[in-house]
Amino acid sequence: MRSRSEGGDPIDRQAATPTADGPRRVDPAAPRTEGTGSELLYPNSTGHFARTVVRPPRPVWVRLDAVLIRDPGTPCHVNGAGLDMRGERPGWLSHWVPSVDGWWMGRVTYSITYADGRRVPLTLTDQLVPAYALRPRHDGSRPTT
Repeated sequence: MRSRSEGGDPIDRQAATPTADGPRRVDPAAPRTEGTGSELLYPNSTGHFARTVVRPPRPVWVRLDAVLIRDPGTPCHVNGAGLDMRGERPGWLSHWVPSVDGWWMGRVTYSITYADGRRVPLTLTDQLVPAYALRPRHDGSRPTT
């Protein structure tokens, strides 16, 4: 969850500060949200889930174009045997994992098809996917492309 300071900044920069030797050290007094704690209070209208652990795993759609973001200046080289990273693929959300900056990532199992039509897709197990690339999947719903 992101907090707002009195000045309107979207995140409290005091909680995590960089150090000279590399990784950031987090203030032990910073609020913690992890594991199987109580539900978070995200509004349902955003499409985000509101639990840190999902039991049983929930069906979701994974937006592949949001998982792999191309650098706008990079030239496109088509590979007919490559992974098709367009549209949405069905997946199963098992956990929510918070980042130090308050962003949420879902731990998701899903598959990606190959552009050349191979029968067996590439299955990715327990991958971290940003929350903005996930949305609920209901029975009978179809992916958007």
